[in-house]
Amino acid sequence: MRKFTLALAVAAMTAGAAMAQEYTLNPEPGVVKDLQGITVTFAENVSFVENNKMPVAVLENTTTGTSYQCVDPDRNTYATEGTEYKLTFIQEGEEEADEVIIEPGDYTLTIVGMYIGELFNAEGEAQDVEWLDPITVEYSIEYPAPYTLSPAAGVATDLQGIVLDFTSEKVGFYDNSRMANAVLENLTTGSIYNGEANLNPKAESEGSQYNLVFLGEDDEEAPETIKEPGEYVLTVRGMFVGEGEDAESLPAIIAKYTIEYPVAYALDPADGVVSNLQGIKLTFADDVVSFYDNNKMPVAVLENTTSGEVYNCYEAERNTFAEAASQYVFYFLDEEEEELIDFSNLPGNYKLTIRGMYVGEGEDAESLPVITTNYTIEYPIAYELTPAADSTVENLQGIVLSFENDVVSFYENNKMAVAVLENNNTGVVYVCNEPDRNTFAEAASAYQFKFMDEDDDVLEAINVPGSYTLTIRGMYVEEGEEKVDLPNIVVNYTIAYPVAYNLEPANGAVLSEITEVVLDFYANNNIDFIGGNRAAAVITNGALGDDEIVFTCEYPTRNTKAESDGSVWEFKFVNAADENEDVVAINEPGMYYLTINGFATVIEGEGEEAEEEIDSMLPTIAAVYYVDGEPNEGDTSKVVDLTSPEGVYNVYSINGTHVVKNGSVDALKALGKGIYVINGHKVVIK
Repeated sequence: MRKFTLALAVAAMTAGAAMAQEYTLNPEPGVVKDLQGITVTFAENVSFVENNKMPVAVLENTTTGTSYQCVDPDRNTYATEGTEYKLTFIQEGEEEADEVIIEPGDYTLTIVGMYIGELFNAEGEAQDVEWLDPITVEYSIEYPAPYTLSPAAGVATDLQGIVLDFTSEKVGFYDNSRMANAVLENLTTGSIYNGEANLNPKAESEGSQYNLVFLGEDDEEAPETIKEPGEYVLTVRGMFVGEGEDAESLPAIIAKYTIEYPVAYALDPADGVVSNLQGIKLTFADDVVSFYDNNKMPVAVLENTTSGEVYNCYEAERNTFAEAASQYVFYFLDEEEEELIDFSNLPGNYKLTIRGMYVGEGEDAESLPVITTNYTIEYPIAYELTPAADSTVENLQGIVLSFENDVVSFYENNKMAVAVLENNNTGVVYVCNEPDRNTFAEAASAYQFKFMDEDDDVLEAINVPGSYTLTIRGMYVEEGEEKVDLPNIVVNYTIAYPVAYNLEPANGAVLSEITEVVLDFYANNNIDFIGGNRAAAVITNGALGDDEIVFTCEYPTRNTKAESDGSVWEFKFVNAADENEDVVAINEPGMYYLTINGFATVIEGEGEEAEEEIDSMLPTIAAVYYVDGEPNEGDTSKVVDLTSPEGVYNVYSINGTHVVKNGSVDALKALGKGIYVINGHKVVIK
C-alpha cells in the first residue's frame, strides 16, 4: 500500500507548528471492486471524536450522488503498531450496512474528527490535543460490462436516440411494463422523459447495441428531438447478462449531459447568493432577441421555492441604451399583481423562469427555449434551528430557534400563532402561540416552540411520519427607537416511517376507482396485524369532511403467496353505512383519505405453541387519492398548457383542499410549487 503524509492542524489553544503523520489505506485509492470496510492505519496512536450525530467518514459516489456514512469506526485492538480502524458505511437514509458497495462510479472518501492526545484528563478537564487535517482520496468502481454511449457523457446538442453499445457482452433487458428501461431527467427544468431500449439487430457490435428512444412527458409520443437546455442525468436500468439460471443482473448506468443554450446570454445578478432580485437584467451579446406579445402569460416568473410565493413579470423592459445586441430588465409584481415587490428582505431559494423569446423576423422567426436559473437570498440575521432544517428527525416537539448576534423579539399577538407546523402528508396543522424564551442560553436570544393540539393542549410529542413545513413569523429587532420587522423563516423537516413499505396505489394517485389497497412491508417479515377497537383501514371522502367515515376494512388479508421478502397485506372496503357488508369499488369522483392502523413489529416466541410478542406498534400510514370517475390506468398525470386556456379550472391540493374553484388560467399561474389535482388530473408544478 502507498503511504501518505498528513499535516496535523494545531488546536486553537495550542501553540507551535503542525507535525506530520503517516497513514495507509486499504484498498489504496484508485480502481477497486468493493469499498465496504475500508481500513485506515496510522503510525501513531490516533483517536476519533465520539459524536453520534456527525459521521467521521463520508463516502460519496459523485457519479450517482449516492452517499454513505460511517459514524463509529471499529478499532483493531490487535494491531501491533500504531492504530488501525475499519470504516463500515451505511447508505444515507438506511438503517443497516450493505455487505458490499459495488455501485459503479467515481467515489470521494473524506475522513474527519481525528486527533492525537487525550481530550480530557482524569478530573474531566479539557486538554490540548493535536488535530489532524481531514483525509480526502478518490476511488473508482468500473462497470462490469464494458459499454459506450453516443453521444458520450458531457456536452451534447440532442439527446433523443442515445445509442448504448455493450461492446463485448450480450446484454438483455428484463420485461417490466411498469418500469422504463431508461429515464432522462433535465435537472434544470425538472422535465422527465421515460425511454425504451430498442435492440439494433443490424449493429456491427460484437456485443449488443440499443437505441434509447424517449417518450414525451405524457408517455405517449416520442419527440423528434430533445434539445431543451439544461443539466441532464441519464439512468439506464433493468439489464442482465447470461441466460436462465445463470442470468446475472447488472447495476444501473448513470451518465450526465449538458445541452447549452443556443444563444449566448448573461444574467445580472448571476445565479447564486444575492441580496435583491428586483430588476433582473438579461443580456444577449450577439443576437437580437425579442419577446412575443402576450399580456395573459408572464414573460418571467420568479418563485420562492422555500415559501411557495410566486411573482410575475408580464412585460420585459428593453434597454435601448445597452451596448449589447439586446438587453431586458424584469420587474416583478406582488401576488395581487398590483405593486412592485421588494425582494431585499425575503429570504429563500428562488427559481427564475424566462419564456416567450424568439430571434429573427416574420417567417424566419425561431422560438428560443425557456431560460431557468436559481438564486438564494440569505436570512438577514444568522440563526440556528435545532433540529436543523431539512433534516430527518424522530420528533418535532420543542424546536429551538437561536440567534447568535442579534437580540430578536416576537410581537405580542394572541390572534396569530408565532409558529405553524404542518404535516404535508396528512394536512394536520400544529400551532405555537407563544414561544418560551431561554434566558440562560449563551446565544443572544433563543426560543423554544411547543406546539398544541386542536384543544390547545401542549402535545408530548409530534412523531407522526410525513414531510413537515415549519413557518416562524412575527419577529423583529430594535434599531435605536425603531422596530425592524424580520421576514418569516420557512423550513422543511421529515419524520421517516420506521419500517420500509410500498403502497399500491401509491400515495397521490389519480384513479378511475379504488377497488383494493395493497401494503407491502417488503424488507421486514416480522410485521403482523394486531388489530384493536378500530378498523385496520379507513377511507374518508374529503368532499364530505375529514371526519366522515365512508368506507372501512376491519381486517386485512395477508398474502402468503406474494413474491416479497416482507409481509404483504390486502385491504378491501365496505360501505360503513351499508349493513350487508358487501365489498365495494369506490368510484364516486372526489378526494379520498386513507389511514391504516394496527400493525406492529413482532418477536416470534420459542417453541411450537409459543405466541409472538409485540416489539413495537407502528404509526399510522396515511395516503390520499383522487377518483376522477374516468376510465384510466393508475396515474393520469399530464401537462397543462398555460398558454392555451381550456375554460375553467378546479384545483385541489394533494391533501384535498379546494385551492381554486372555477378559476381562470391566471389562477393556475399563481400556484406555488407542488402536486395538484387540476380538472381530474394530477399535475406537478415545479
